[in-house]
Amino acid sequence: MSYTSPDLRQWHGRVDIEDGSLGHRWHQVVEGLDLDASSPLDDQSKRFAFLGFRSDEGVKRNKGRIGAVKGPEVMRKVMSSTAVHFDEAKVKLLEAGDVSCVNHDMEHAQTELGKRVRQLLERNTLPIVLGGGHEISFGHYQGLHQWVKKHHPDKKLGIINFDAHFDLRTPTEGPSSGTPFFQIAELCKAENTPFLYEVMGINPAANTRKLFQTAEELNVHHVPYYEMHISHIHDLAHTVHKFINRCDFIYLTIDMDVFSAPFAPGVSALNSCGTFPEVISSMVRRIAKSGKLLSMDIAELNPKFDIDDRTAKLASHLIYELITAKTTD
Repeated sequence: MSYTSPDLRQWHGRVDIEDGSLGHRWHQVVEGLDLDASSPLDDQSKRFAFLGFRSDEGVKRNKGRIGAVKGPEVMRKVMSSTAVHFDEAKVKLLEAGDVSCVNHDMEHAQTELGKRVRQLLERNTLPIVLGGGHEISFGHYQGLHQWVKKHHPDKKLGIINFDAHFDLRTPTEGPSSGTPFFQIAELCKAENTPFLYEVMGINPAANTRKLFQTAEELNVHHVPYYEMHISHIHDLAHTVHKFINRCDFIYLTIDMDVFSAPFAPGVSALNSCGTFPEVISSMVRRIAKSGKLLSMDIAELNPKFDIDDRTAKLASHLIYELITAKTTD
């Protein structure tokens, strides 16, 4: 069974009884959402659902450091103590369970993830998928693509990826965490839909000339890590808005190896020269406020190599930034 229903026991933390609702943290307001059960929709609320993707099979196939399979549970632990800064009557945080890679069958797990993402969209809920290796993206995109094709067949779905890597490898030896966006490009080609892909944070030393060639052939625009600096924030904002304007919907994926190692030591592929948290945080807020964000995920968090939950806390903060931007004027 690759899908398991939500377990709210993963959500726990400090309680400040004396402060009442003003002292609430996320673990006190998160609710369960079993995707195999029917549930009433509250159309008056903004809904965000956390869905785990427990897999690092793709990382293993890509010869990376395994351990990302534990990412979802650690992120939930860290997010539990996040302070509530939204109207609890108008915003719902939902725990939607996990999709797991069973018996190394990554392809089945990706298909299952796509199914569950689509179910969340059908319930007027924004999916926040907690990975897991970056093979998360091919499964996640399948669900988005199917939903857009059904409900908005004339609309364009674009991908913004904060990442040190293109992940455009040709899957000659099978799919992995290094192939998801090439697979998405092939899916788009087969479905006669545009492949719209923006990558920000590329480390040239970690990407071969072949990958740059593939990116050029697929018309993929990229921003290198050394331009992802706070002094360039206006140029970066222009780049993001220019891409968003080409799309009707945005899928945001954040590979935690986009950050320099001191900020994110707990990743599958350590990045000695990456970007800074305040830069990505600013971009996340802009994307969230665009009105076009359909879903997001966090990839490559590897608790096995983390220090004091440093990487998990950064991932949690980015999710906080997105939800806060989406729920405030």
